[in-house]
Amino acid sequence: MSRTPLAPRALTLVFALSGCAGLVHEVAWARALGQSLGNSLQALTTVLAVFLGGLGLGSAIAARAAGRSRDPLRAYAVIEGLLALCGVLAPALARVLPLILEAAGPWCGSEWSLSVLRCGLAVLALAPTTLLMGATLPYLVRESVSLGAPPGGALAALYGANTLGAAAGALLGSFALLPLLGTRAAFLAAGLMNALAAAAAVLLRSRPRAAPAGREPLPSEAPAQAVPAFSSARRQGLLMSAAALSGAVGAVLQVGWTRVAALAFGSTVYALGITLASYIFGLGVGPFLARRRMARDGSPAPAAAALAAVGLSSLLLVPILGRLPIVAAIASGWTDAAPASLLALQFGVVAALLLVPAVAQGTAFPALAAAAAGDPRDAHRLAGRLYAISTWGSVLGFVLAGFVALPFLGARRSLVAASAVSMLIALLPLSLLPRRKVAMAGGGLLFGALVLPWVLPGWDQELMSGGGFLYGPIYRSASGGGAHLRELIRGRGEILFSREDGTGLVTVRRSPAGIQSLQINGKTEASTGGDMSTQLLSAHLPLLLHPEPLDVLVIGLASGITLGAAERHPLRSIEVVEIAPAVAEAAKRFDAWNGRALADPRVRLVIDDARGRLIPRARRFDVITSQPSNPWVAGVSNLFTVEFYRLARARLNPGGLFCQWVQAYRLSPDDFRGIVASFLRVFPDSTLWEESPGGGDYFLIGGDAPLRLDPKHQHEDSRRQAWEHLRGAGIDGLADLLSRFVSGPEGLRALSQGGRLHTDDDLYLETRAPLSMFRDSLREQLASLRRVRQPVLAILPEGVATSDPDLVAALRGRARRRDLRLEIAIGLKNADLWGLGDPYLAAGIEALRSGLAGDAVQPLSRAAARNPQSGTAHFLLGEAYRASGLDAAAAVTYAEAVRRDPDLAPAWNALGRSLVARGLADRAATAFETALLIEPGLAAARNNLGVLRLQAGHVKDAERLFVRALEDDPDLAAAQANLGLLLRRRGEGAAAELRYRAALDLDPLNTDARYNLAVLLRAGGRVEDARRELRRLLSIDPVDPDAAGLLLQIEGAGGLRAGPGLPP
Repeated sequence: MSRTPLAPRALTLVFALSGCAGLVHEVAWARALGQSLGNSLQALTTVLAVFLGGLGLGSAIAARAAGRSRDPLRAYAVIEGLLALCGVLAPALARVLPLILEAAGPWCGSEWSLSVLRCGLAVLALAPTTLLMGATLPYLVRESVSLGAPPGGALAALYGANTLGAAAGALLGSFALLPLLGTRAAFLAAGLMNALAAAAAVLLRSRPRAAPAGREPLPSEAPAQAVPAFSSARRQGLLMSAAALSGAVGAVLQVGWTRVAALAFGSTVYALGITLASYIFGLGVGPFLARRRMARDGSPAPAAAALAAVGLSSLLLVPILGRLPIVAAIASGWTDAAPASLLALQFGVVAALLLVPAVAQGTAFPALAAAAAGDPRDAHRLAGRLYAISTWGSVLGFVLAGFVALPFLGARRSLVAASAVSMLIALLPLSLLPRRKVAMAGGGLLFGALVLPWVLPGWDQELMSGGGFLYGPIYRSASGGGAHLRELIRGRGEILFSREDGTGLVTVRRSPAGIQSLQINGKTEASTGGDMSTQLLSAHLPLLLHPEPLDVLVIGLASGITLGAAERHPLRSIEVVEIAPAVAEAAKRFDAWNGRALADPRVRLVIDDARGRLIPRARRFDVITSQPSNPWVAGVSNLFTVEFYRLARARLNPGGLFCQWVQAYRLSPDDFRGIVASFLRVFPDSTLWEESPGGGDYFLIGGDAPLRLDPKHQHEDSRRQAWEHLRGAGIDGLADLLSRFVSGPEGLRALSQGGRLHTDDDLYLETRAPLSMFRDSLREQLASLRRVRQPVLAILPEGVATSDPDLVAALRGRARRRDLRLEIAIGLKNADLWGLGDPYLAAGIEALRSGLAGDAVQPLSRAAARNPQSGTAHFLLGEAYRASGLDAAAAVTYAEAVRRDPDLAPAWNALGRSLVARGLADRAATAFETALLIEPGLAAARNNLGVLRLQAGHVKDAERLFVRALEDDPDLAAAQANLGLLLRRRGEGAAAELRYRAALDLDPLNTDARYNLAVLLRAGGRVEDARRELRRLLSIDPVDPDAAGLLLQIEGAGGLRAGPGLPP
């Protein structure tokens, strides 16, 4: 049987499909093993080393076996078929791994033995697939050469096609299969592609074959060209060494480029996947560009040129990469662009930057193989051995990059060192050329490797750690579209600490306003400003809700402030799991705020991935508080799945509590709903709490039973230190803490209705959450949460209104302040842009967002003094005064704000409110009208103007204003309630009821709307319905005198509450 001369070309297409399948296998296993072994540096390096080591070993074995095969194409088809079987079996194996780890973990007494167990499981999972994948190249090289293809050209074409297929697989697996279909389907899809490759190989094998076309004898076939055995061995030894070192250099460069991409574009799966795909794409293009030369020339010169080009191009790229954060900031500043456009732009920028060094790197491997070529009949053996050695070199490079280069040299020096080494490696193949040809080239390589690195400009640390892409819209808007962008990024503050490790770049800054913050890869993770209450509540809230906690687990160290808060409780032990080693050093910079938390003898710090830690360690805790970064950060979404919550629940003692911090301000409402649904699946009696009204930070708390809080326990001496600590952060007593309750199980079930469960298989947050990074979703989140708010009395003992009337009265006052703070928070939609230009303004905004109005007054006063022409500073200062109960001061400040900035619509609305409070209705109406002229869509101002019109008897005008306000903001409950009142006065009872109920759907805690609805129902003879609404009102506010009186005298005369009033 014979095959046509077109078979070699067909083989390259088959091998491209195989390469695509291989990368899908890799990304699917990377996710599955990350969920079992963890995403720590050690775990990731282990998985990568096992994967690449398996590829190399498979290639080395096949280098010998392929020569003994009578039908290499048949053998290749069998290998692809076995890979298809691996894809089918992979989901079951992935499910078994954590069970094995959980069962065997307790037997591992030391961290070293646990590492050995993890490595063994990685081998168990990856060995079959990687050994088979590595074996494919030698068999296809032998088949292609047997069909008449030149050995050098055959290897270049096959390697290039397989690598280009791998680039497609990286994109397909990371951005299509995993997010759309899940891990299990990705494994099956990879297996299907392997099955198609096997079927294609069988089809090619079955086609009639003509004799191979004639060709000129290759130089290696000519007896006269034979070289002495010692010389040949020396030649191959040098070239094999160059291949190993080149593989190591390529790995270091890849890690360094990936780090820079994360610093510039954020640590999302998109930034990491785009960098990987761009690099692999370049590797695949290189062999095709050089394959003609490889086919006809076995000179070592192309290999030397390729290695030199890798070093020189990557070295010259280093200064450009130092400016990449500015490019990223400009790109992300186009917030009107669709997410797909931003991703395409990212890919284009990264691919363009990496193209030349990646193409050169891709050329080096086939060029080294061509230079080492001997007998064409042994081409498969050479290809297999060279690929194995190169791959094992990559293993060494990844280990060096993660544990040596990045921690000790940093990204820039690692890239410079790797580039210089690549140029020195070029001397190895160059030494095989005649001396007269190499002297000048060798001198140039030495000059480039030893001199050029010292003249390259350094990187600006403030720029590299400034979060260019993440904060780009803020930087770009504040800079007026690009001017002074560098200065604005640097203006984030003085860097006090900077350390790189294999996980990321960790920095600590102090802003000009004195706020200290911690960043990882440019993203702020903790600060001593507006984040303080969130960090404190992450510990204090679950520990105070638990009756008697002793053992605690804190997931995420960050600044150590949460750990320090936990230490204020009489605990027996505290375990802290932190994934980034440099964070432990950075946390010491916050000793003044965390109370030297790491020095507490009860504390045990573990550097590991939290999930990878909990699976093998069966220890149980009374409280687990999880404070990971945002779900859009790569790897973090593993801590928001149903399976992780089940694992956490299994590690709780009876009666234990699990607390999950959720950053809703950069999540779409659908994604937030999915997190709540996933949490409820494991903790059906969950409660939701907020850091502050409108702040965007929330806490889900769950256990094995409904939450009940006895206020008496909070006054015990053992809790006194914790309460003093909270008061120092502006949380004043039990009522203040309880006012942060949002909803219980019933409300959360309503909120999560239709929510998509977030599971290990369907890990959609890692790809969907980054698409909402620039979406202003806080208003939507607040509206959806307002609909499901419940009274905190649901978790307090029955009869608390009688037994503790002071607490109930305090809760009533806090509820009014909550509504006021919510309105202020919603009005801060442009706060980031306002605050960037002045550190004191930024500090005041953070305090307002956190509900710390008193703390906001001082920095906002400083900002107003520093910027006398800024209406914004005065407006926000007025909001701080209003939230602090200083209405007279607020009125003066609002008037000053509109004087300084007559185009600031929110300030005119605020001024109108203050004028109403002083009885100056005409002037207030003018202020509201001015606000609407400036910003016609300002629904709050239109509603306020409608109230004035209704009070003045202009019913039709008021109705028009209320209706238009609802068109501009359908979630404005106050406008619905005001329409209900208007319709009730007009005698349209049925229509009024609909409006009242619409208001209560938007805001179930609106006691005015519920009372007026009860009055309406009673007037219509629906006494039982009225009684039901009054009881609901009293469950919210047990001491409401109007509701209590009407309920007692339900048969007597009732009336509406006085006046429609302005919303808070």
